[in-house]
Amino acid sequence: MSSFEAILLIGGMVLLSSIISQFIPDISVPLIQIALGVGCALIFGDFELSVTPEAFMLIFIAPLLFNDALRSDRAALWRLREPIAGIVVGLVFLSTIITGYVAHALLPVLSLAGCFALAASLGPTDAVSVASMARRTSIPRDEELVLQGESLFNDASGIIAFTFAVTALSTGAFNLLNAAGSFLLVFAGGLAVGVILALLRALFIRWVRATGIENTTFHVLIELITPFLIFIIAESLAVSGVIAVVCAALIQNDSATQVTPSAARLNLVSTSVWSVLVYTLNGTVFLIMGMRLPGVVKQLWLDANHHFDPKLILYIFVITAVIMLVRLIWTTGMVYVRHRKDGAFIGNKATAAREKLRYILRSATIMTVAGVRGTVTLSTIFMLPIYLADGSEFHNRALLVFLASGVILLTMIIANFVLPLLAPHQTDHLDEDEATQFIDILRQVLLKLNDQVTPENARATEEVVRAYNARIDYIKTHHAIDDAGRDRLRLMILDWEKENTLALMESKEVSTGLGFSYLFSLNRIRDRVHTGNRRRFWMLRVMGELRARRRAMGKVSRVGLSREQMEKTQLHMNALHVSNYDYVLDKLNGLLDIEHSEHDHAGHIDVEDISAMIVEYRRHRDRYATAGGDRRSVTGAAMLSPLDRKHHAQVTEIRHLGLQYEREAIMRLFDDGKLSRKRARELRDNVALMELDLAAELD
Repeated sequence: MSSFEAILLIGGMVLLSSIISQFIPDISVPLIQIALGVGCALIFGDFELSVTPEAFMLIFIAPLLFNDALRSDRAALWRLREPIAGIVVGLVFLSTIITGYVAHALLPVLSLAGCFALAASLGPTDAVSVASMARRTSIPRDEELVLQGESLFNDASGIIAFTFAVTALSTGAFNLLNAAGSFLLVFAGGLAVGVILALLRALFIRWVRATGIENTTFHVLIELITPFLIFIIAESLAVSGVIAVVCAALIQNDSATQVTPSAARLNLVSTSVWSVLVYTLNGTVFLIMGMRLPGVVKQLWLDANHHFDPKLILYIFVITAVIMLVRLIWTTGMVYVRHRKDGAFIGNKATAAREKLRYILRSATIMTVAGVRGTVTLSTIFMLPIYLADGSEFHNRALLVFLASGVILLTMIIANFVLPLLAPHQTDHLDEDEATQFIDILRQVLLKLNDQVTPENARATEEVVRAYNARIDYIKTHHAIDDAGRDRLRLMILDWEKENTLALMESKEVSTGLGFSYLFSLNRIRDRVHTGNRRRFWMLRVMGELRARRRAMGKVSRVGLSREQMEKTQLHMNALHVSNYDYVLDKLNGLLDIEHSEHDHAGHIDVEDISAMIVEYRRHRDRYATAGGDRRSVTGAAMLSPLDRKHHAQVTEIRHLGLQYEREAIMRLFDDGKLSRKRARELRDNVALMELDLAAELD
């Protein structure tokens, strides 16, 4: 498979994984992507990674960590600096030593240095996987922040430990004192380079803004380039590029506090771009892992030194258990130290002690299970040398890659299925009560939009009203909210049309034949209306009109009238439609006024259904009025092109007005205590995003 074909295949699989995850949300996306990667390898053959490990770190790890640090809570991370530092330094090295010795005991064929290299690669947790798990569960806030801080900084300690282990593996020499000194130099150097480059970047951005360059595309491109540039410079200076990137992102994080229209727009665009980029990069890594797994197993199977042994699966479980046990012990002590003076546990001494113990064990277990291995582990294990310093081939490389991949996969599976049991997800989606409240907000917007309709803006208002009706229909559908009032309204409308037709027949304004044809059509529609199916209703509406017209014209043709008389009959039919639709619109507007003043009365019709019918009947009325030569309707006489600037300006103005009404309705519900502060803030943020999107259309 060529590189171009591989890129197309990976891109398609990343897209497919996002679709599949919508149908099986209980399975984490990385697991889906690994499975797709394995499937691709089995179908299309072995997949060879053509980029060097250093390029892999630059292309994937640097931007992923930069984005995660950029979106993190810097103040909270600083508050929890002690437990984070303990995990980043203490736990990584303790786990590396213990896991290395255990792996060597299980597989004596592996050198101790090779086992330490394996253990060091398994030290870092995956930032994106941790964030994904946090979204699907309800991890306590402090524990989530510690996990986030760990995933940001333990990459450097794990990679540095791995580098020392690989050096010992290749050369056969290792000096602990020199290794400790090198670690401090690389770590501190990464911090210094990150700070300096972040400050230089800030000065450059300030100079650019001073020259009047506020182009959003320019600033987003600068932000995208930053992690790659910092990583390259730091690595060229022999310090940690990972630490430099994270440090620079945390410093840049502070600039997000600016509150200006340009900053808000930049943040919106930047967040969207990074969201797509992060998903693509992270998905690519896990797809590559899945694509490589069959090749690694095949290589082990054919290896002359050690054929594939089923015991290797057991060894993966043992190594994973050791890593998690060490982590559990460490995090238990860490949580205990943090809460030893916590006065939140009430009751007598024995009860408080039991409550505190349960809390500590639960928090430690959550942090242990959530310590998922991922992209950094995969990228570092690929850095294992193919040849040793003496020129001999490193035969155990495939075995180490297989073990590391197995541990990554197993930790993801455990986290995917166990973490939701430990920290059940408290959904951020609207529950039924909140959905009803949100629908009420949108209904208030519809009522206010209807109040400001004029002949000049009627068509533009209808366009905005249809958009709000669609939002309400979406919420009703996804929350199974009863919509029986819609069919009751349709039947009322048919009765109104019948009532007006009979009145016109009685006053001799409509002939008996034409009137009965129309009434027959209405009766057929009433008999065949299907519950809750608006499209079916309008299809029957149109079919009924065609039948009535055909029936009336058939009678006319049978009596042998002239063409002029037939056209006159057609005008009478159009006039009957216009009259009935005018009558229905008057009734609907009156009903809307009732709903405006007595919204909570029993048996009311939903506002969105009334407004939807007003829009549809006004459109049909204008069609018949125009066909009949009636020019009274401004919307019928002045049909504007969708590209017409005046029409676009009217739609934009009314959309702005609708968003203003929406914000006011949200605040009213919040002031009345019907919306929580969190939900009100989320709804206001959504309105702000829509306003920014609307403003972007005007640029």
